[in-house]
Amino acid sequence: MRRAIWAVAVVGLGLGIAACGGTGGGTGGDVGSTANSAPTADAGPDQNVATGSTVTLDGSASSDADGDPLTYAWGFVSKPSGSTATLSDAAAAKPSFTADLDGDYVLQLVVNDGTVDSTADSVTVTAATANSAPTADAGPDQNVATGSTVTLDGSASSDADGDPLTYAWSFVSKPSGSTATLSDAAAAKPSFTADLDGDYVLQLVVNDGTVDSTADSVTVTAATANSAPTADAGPDQNVVTGSTVTLDGSASSDADGDPLTYAWSFVSKPSGSTATLSDAAAAQPSFTADLDGDYVLQLVVNDGFVDSTADSVTITAFAPATPADALDDTFGRGGIAYWDNGGGSDSGQALLQAGGRFLVAVSTSLSYSSGETSIVAFDSSGVLDTTFGTDGVATWTLGGTSSGTSALAVQPDGKILAAGSAFASGVTTYKDMAVARFTADGVLDTTFGTDGIATWDSGGIDEAADVAVLDTGEIVLAGATAYPYDLVLARFLSDGSMDTSFGTGGSVTWDNSGGTDSAAAVAALSGGAIVVAGNTFVSGGTKDVVLLRYLSDGTLDPGFGTSGVVTWDGGQSDSAADMVVTDDGSILVVGTSDNGTDTDVLLLKFGADGALDTTFGSGGAVTWDGGGTSDQGLGLAVTADGKILVGGSTDGSGVVLRFSGAGQLDTTFGTNGVLTWSGGSVVVAFQVLSDGSVLAAGTENTGTDNDAAVLKLK
Repeated sequence: MRRAIWAVAVVGLGLGIAACGGTGGGTGGDVGSTANSAPTADAGPDQNVATGSTVTLDGSASSDADGDPLTYAWGFVSKPSGSTATLSDAAAAKPSFTADLDGDYVLQLVVNDGTVDSTADSVTVTAATANSAPTADAGPDQNVATGSTVTLDGSASSDADGDPLTYAWSFVSKPSGSTATLSDAAAAKPSFTADLDGDYVLQLVVNDGTVDSTADSVTVTAATANSAPTADAGPDQNVVTGSTVTLDGSASSDADGDPLTYAWSFVSKPSGSTATLSDAAAAQPSFTADLDGDYVLQLVVNDGFVDSTADSVTITAFAPATPADALDDTFGRGGIAYWDNGGGSDSGQALLQAGGRFLVAVSTSLSYSSGETSIVAFDSSGVLDTTFGTDGVATWTLGGTSSGTSALAVQPDGKILAAGSAFASGVTTYKDMAVARFTADGVLDTTFGTDGIATWDSGGIDEAADVAVLDTGEIVLAGATAYPYDLVLARFLSDGSMDTSFGTGGSVTWDNSGGTDSAAAVAALSGGAIVVAGNTFVSGGTKDVVLLRYLSDGTLDPGFGTSGVVTWDGGQSDSAADMVVTDDGSILVVGTSDNGTDTDVLLLKFGADGALDTTFGSGGAVTWDGGGTSDQGLGLAVTADGKILVGGSTDGSGVVLRFSGAGQLDTTFGTNGVLTWSGGSVVVAFQVLSDGSVLAAGTENTGTDNDAAVLKLK
């Protein structure tokens, strides 16, 4: 109203001036007026907020030069993709919204004074997830022996945002006089020596790059109290009655490292037994298991302060089943068929059923560079089959003075493959890997290789341990080459020529970091794939079992083990001798485990992918100790009902073991799952027949020399 009065006054004044003005020729000046001023919008300062928080905007600093009252109009210019943010009241001076997503929210404000809009002003609100303080975890309190090294563990500290942490450890207190210091106060797991009895209190603070955590503390209590020792009487044993049993308490221990004394005693023994310990105070005493039955002994150890709890061990002695108890006496002579070359030492190396015959590969050793190899045929009754070869025997050499057959295989067309090694003509130093092919009747097949024999020569010493026929027709030899000592596979076409599509020129070698490596057995898989079992020397001169699976082109199969390779280390020197791939693809390997004191039979089971089958035996492995010092696993077969046959030797006697599919000795076989053969014998191979009976091949010492032999088990 005052503005209107003022305007009237001005008009009146103007009229007055005009009335009093001079008579200049003009018509007079314009009438004066004051125009409205546009208001100014102020959307407030930019803001940084935590995502999820409520943001309050502030347009109250907007102004109008004329003092007119203002109205407000807020609006989003942009917001993070996916945001559903809305203003609480777009017409309020201070509206709010929730910053629901990380990112920039740009808003503008326009004010109006009742006459005209202001120019828009904008404000940017930046939302980000707020940093969370990390949490320190100094680990559990510890009780330790004074003088020991204590390792702290802050690795369970955490940060909700996943930020990397830095560590800051410090002593809060320690025993008076202690000089304990941390190895690295900035490490997740520093250590110190608890040099005095008492409590060591330490704290840990972690930082996520932004903020420190609250300190967490841990108390380490050191004391010099004595720990009671632990007695370990060793594993239970199955032994042959009359043998010497060596006990082993050397795995007994004392947490304080105190020296131990040993006290062995019999808890029980078979009635009438006069067994006594050689030295009840020794770590490894012995006794003779003079009667069948169980010998239960206990061991107590003392650390100079206190006795341990007693630990016991059971030794089961049994009279071994003789072959006569388990052999089919309608076969050969009393269940055994023999073959003697008439000179030298004859040993059965491999066994094969081909048609109605049983073929045995026999090596006759005269000297290192002088020997003969023969394939001997028996008919189904164990009588020499004179229709095979020459009077039942087929032989082959490479033209030199010696050859050896280590494996046999039969092709789908009935032809027979004999694989091994041979000296070339005039050579007595370096052998070649070789495979000879015979007709079903034992005649050398001269259409194969060169005059019936195919060879592979690295230029060094080459020996084939096994042979397999692929479902695609090719023939694979597996063995070793030296020097250097590497595992080798050589593949031939069905005519005996090298298959150059395999590996490099028809062969592949495998070297485990320069050590001595060799193949023991090979098996053909579907589609031309190959699995090999062998041995690799590792540090300290010990051996590990190795499995390799190759694709049809000779490259390692990346889907098996680690890049095609599986190694098994039982903690001692372990070797493979034979392998069977079962119908479900599982892989069984037999061999020998050497702990430096004695050797035991070793049986392993792997899945088709190379993983150890931990449901088998103990964690995938079975060992058998005959109670002596020398047990070997050499041959392997699986029966139609899933039983596992293992052949080998125990202290110079042949042995056949039968296990269940789960790796337990089958106590319905022999004596507690064990059948032993006469001294000086060995079992190396099996053939499971369609009627469920089993042939076992090997060697028997007849008193004057060794003869090849085939046993037929019931």
